[in-house]
Amino acid sequence: MNKRIIGLDVARAIAIVGMMMVNFKVVLGNGKPVWLADWSSIIDGKFSAIFVVLAGIGIALMSKGKVTAEAQAAVRIRLVKRAVFLFVLGLLFYLIWPADILHYYGVYMLITAAVLYASPRLLIILSTVLILGYMVLVSAFDYTQAWNFKTYEYADFWTLNGFIRNLFFNGFHPVIPWVSFMLYGLWLSRQDLQDGYFVRKIFRLSGIMYLLIQVSSILILQLFSGMSAEELEPIKVLFGTAPMPPTPIYMFTGITFATFIISACILVSSRFIQHRWIQALASTGRMALTIYILHVVIGIGIFEEPLMAGEEVMSLSFSLIYALSFSVLCILISTLWLKKFKSGPLEWLMRKVT
Repeated sequence: MNKRIIGLDVARAIAIVGMMMVNFKVVLGNGKPVWLADWSSIIDGKFSAIFVVLAGIGIALMSKGKVTAEAQAAVRIRLVKRAVFLFVLGLLFYLIWPADILHYYGVYMLITAAVLYASPRLLIILSTVLILGYMVLVSAFDYTQAWNFKTYEYADFWTLNGFIRNLFFNGFHPVIPWVSFMLYGLWLSRQDLQDGYFVRKIFRLSGIMYLLIQVSSILILQLFSGMSAEELEPIKVLFGTAPMPPTPIYMFTGITFATFIISACILVSSRFIQHRWIQALASTGRMALTIYILHVVIGIGIFEEPLMAGEEVMSLSFSLIYALSFSVLCILISTLWLKKFKSGPLEWLMRKVT
């Protein structure tokens, strides 16, 4: 798999656009109209999952063909350097964006580096154990500890116990079980993603599985709809597809959704590879790290004053339109930037440092 699969870059672009839609609607939208809030909640946490799965695929492609012990060690060292870079960058970013995923991402990479050359079977077993085992943690510890879910503030993040708890158990993207997304991506990359038959197969299968999980979740919750809100809450945690807490239902939904989008992007991109819109999306995907930072610093940052004053910024409908408009701007900027430079600013910095 030496030839670059442009569909992976396109999938990364779709993921960043989806993340912007989610983040803008959560921070800037006022939750109205309610019907749109209900429908748009289906995508919460799903596009972040695509990013992490794609990272697992990218790590595997980086290590492909490295058969000697020295070459494999060099890849691991490079991964550890990138992991440290992203961890530090994420902690700095946390100061303005508490929902940061980058510092978690760095730890996922460290764990993935440790099992980089494990067998596909072991990767699937490890991923499954982490996903199912997370429910043991939820049963044993208080998931809500330190959280204010009205403001999404975490009380003791900068203490040792709070930091570890947030990082591994009850943060926005806790290592257990979120690292399973990256391990799954590592497994997926061991398959032939340039084989059209295989990609079409996982496209159909993942789409069917995603719909089955979503419909099953809706039907189960409907059965208990007569309960009080307090009684219904543990049922929603177990059988809902919301990302917090990341229960097995959410994790398997995220895996199937990510597989569906990634395989769809590979199929569409291979067919329309010469079209400008595919090349534009691919450019956006190659600048995903830079855009991730900018969508908060600029996209949300321009509303800092009304947000700090507690003012209502925009309706949910308008926040989604704003997200799409900002995404188009990012696509245009990425296309123009990569015509002159080989990589985005932060992507260049990461390569330079690591």
